[in-house]
Amino acid sequence: MPEGPETLAAQVRDLAARIGALEQGRDRSAERPAILGRARNPRLAITCKKDTGTDYPDISDEPNTYYVKFLDSTYTETEGKQTATHTERQAEGRFLAHVPNGTLFLPRDTIVETFHDNGRWWVSPPVNGDIYFELKDALAPGGYADAYPLTYSGGYAVDTGQYFRVHDAFNRFRGRARVASPALQGSRGKCRWNTLSKRFEIDWLQPHVTMIRALVNEASGVSTSDSTYAVDNVTIMQPLDTALFMSTDGAAPTSANNNAGGELDNNAVVILGWNDANEDWDTLVGPCPA
Repeated sequence: MPEGPETLAAQVRDLAARIGALEQGRDRSAERPAILGRARNPRLAITCKKDTGTDYPDISDEPNTYYVKFLDSTYTETEGKQTATHTERQAEGRFLAHVPNGTLFLPRDTIVETFHDNGRWWVSPPVNGDIYFELKDALAPGGYADAYPLTYSGGYAVDTGQYFRVHDAFNRFRGRARVASPALQGSRGKCRWNTLSKRFEIDWLQPHVTMIRALVNEASGVSTSDSTYAVDNVTIMQPLDTALFMSTDGAAPTSANNNAGGELDNNAVVILGWNDANEDWDTLVGPCPA
């Protein structure tokens, strides 16, 4: 039986009520925080240059916005230690992402979590500001030095394609420069971005040698008038045997100061200490029992 006008009118009123309810719900949704109101589409991404013809942001510019490439990432769904694999979705940087919690330098190829809000991509805070590095230049206590970031893939490797500046804020460290030829590792360490001083401040640096045992290498011995003398057969005593020598070639010292003005026989055992003010070696004890 065909529906009468009253039935059709009732259906229209019901449809209008439903539309009104939907519109009201939409308005309320828009008033909610973004995380409740709409999907933020969180994505893993990796920081990058815009393209091969542009430079990556320099730390001196205090950057907080970076080009990123999105990643397809996966890992084996098994409890325990698993290695994630990441596939880049774009060949070049097509999207910008902003760090909302202040200036933070992110080295190139840093993997970050991003989310989309208000038509923009953002880097999810907090971001770990720790960076492992190797000194490009020598570092004096309280000074600045350029450093290369370290990458990790089964072991640490130096990325010499970029560098940034680190600072010893509390006069605690001395570091050795990296030398390309002949190959010499620079001092390695860890730094963190300080949002107050807007610089990378060193938390830890590979220690350098401060005390050694050596033999006098003077055929005629050492007299009281000798200000220095030759040494060989050096053994590290402090702080540990993997510490670095601060010489430009990384080699153990071949001479020491006869600062006590003593007489020493050839092949006598001496204990030498690092003189940081003069950047050389003083005789602490000698001769010692072999």
